[in-house]
Amino acid sequence: MKRIILIIISGLIFGTGCLFSQSDTLEVIYEFNSPAFNSWGLTWDGTNFWISDMMTGTIYKSSPEGLTLDSIEIKNAQITGICFINDTLWGVNTMIVDDTTINTSTYPVYFIYQIDKTNGDKLDSLKIIGSATNLFSGDLWGLTIISPKI
Repeated sequence: MKRIILIIISGLIFGTGCLFSQSDTLEVIYEFNSPAFNSWGLTWDGTNFWISDMMTGTIYKSSPEGLTLDSIEIKNAQITGICFINDTLWGVNTMIVDDTTINTSTYPVYFIYQIDKTNGDKLDSLKIIGSATNLFSGDLWGLTIISPKI
């Protein structure tokens, strides 16, 4: 069984996505320029790449050859980490939507959204409480799966 490593170089200067095979040579399988100006999240749906742009709230669907096939805008969100679970797109919103106080400490509140991959509508959400030490900078950046659960 061949395992793969998915790597994205994030940032305004680089913005290149690469998929490598896990081997001694790290042979490049796919390499392309990201359509996102501020690339953050990268996931694979089995056919295409999906890349999130945190600053615009846009998620781009790109072919392995780097062609932008579609894009969806997630309203009122800064989407960073994204992943697919059973053909369903999920994304981390790092925009603080609220805060809560527990034992006199204030914690930011974020959401992980289930996203309609055809139009960007938020279908469901999970409320996440962040770290008290990082209240204004956003401390929830990535999202991954180990099983069919977030």
